[in-house]
Amino acid sequence: MIQKNILIYLFMTCMNFAVLSQNHSQLDSLYTPRLTGASFVETRYYGSPFVTPDWTRSTIVLNTGDTIIGEKIKYNGYVDEVMWINQHNYKKFKLDKSNIKEFWIQPDSTHSAHYKHISVPIYENNQKIFLETAYEGNMSLYIYHKIRRTGRYTERYEDLSYELDILTPKDIYFFKLPDGRWIEMNKLRLRYLLKYFPDKKKAINRLTKKSNLSFKREDQCIELIHLIDQEFFSSTK
Repeated sequence: MIQKNILIYLFMTCMNFAVLSQNHSQLDSLYTPRLTGASFVETRYYGSPFVTPDWTRSTIVLNTGDTIIGEKIKYNGYVDEVMWINQHNYKKFKLDKSNIKEFWIQPDSTHSAHYKHISVPIYENNQKIFLETAYEGNMSLYIYHKIRRTGRYTERYEDLSYELDILTPKDIYFFKLPDGRWIEMNKLRLRYLLKYFPDKKKAINRLTKKSNLSFKREDQCIELIHLIDQEFFSSTK
């Protein structure tokens, strides 16, 4: 009887993984909620459309509140989509981003990145895009890891030639201010940020010099925004 129950369990588990539509994917096991999306075939480019080159373990939170842990994904910054590889049959899918609230990826053992699907008020129709949450507080900093088409490249092989789109990464920085306003920067410039805080301009400049942090460097800018938020906008002050 025990052996029979085990066989039934194994059969049902295999059936769950076998139910996979050609155009509408799902991970439907006994332990995880569903991932849905369309089948995906990678296009060749000169340059990569992906922010991380390898398929990376993730934690995905759906809008339903369900959490999926351990699936391997890539974020495509060219089309602002999350791609998933089914580790059981190695088929690739573009996930339904409207179902995704946020996700974490861990490209290596020392770094993890947290992305949220966020409406950007300064974009037309409050467009929602995936932004990395560099820092969140009363003042927040988000990074849009956008990848742009910057030209065409001709690749030749024997007597044949192929035209490929040239893709180039270009990070865009969004600052959410304590009053709810959003500002966008293509380059990190403290002077531009200070325009929004005329009454705190001198104090922020003093804090910047004291911290010995450069606003122009992304990693140090994140630290500096944390300091500014804690010093001038913390609700406990």
